[in-house]
Amino acid sequence: LTLSAAAAEAVTVEVRTAEGTARAGADFRALAERVTFAPGETRKELRVALADNAQLEAAESFALLLSDVSGATLARGAATAT
Repeated sequence: LTLSAAAAEAVTVEVRTAEGTARAGADFRALAERVTFAPGETRKELRVALADNAQLEAAESFALLLSDVSGATLARGAATAT
């Protein structure tokens, strides 16, 4: 996650995954957490664990959804991971 500019106060945002063609539990581990940027901080790393299955599959996707932001304004509330 990236803030476009450092904030003087803490910024918080709720982040969660949402199924697309990839399924939580079978293809990736669902994520739901509150992320806090400290004052002056502009980047946070999120890791979504992917399933290591031996089955050959076509490309699949899931979404990362952002909500309930405090201390900033969302430029984009969702992104797709493939």
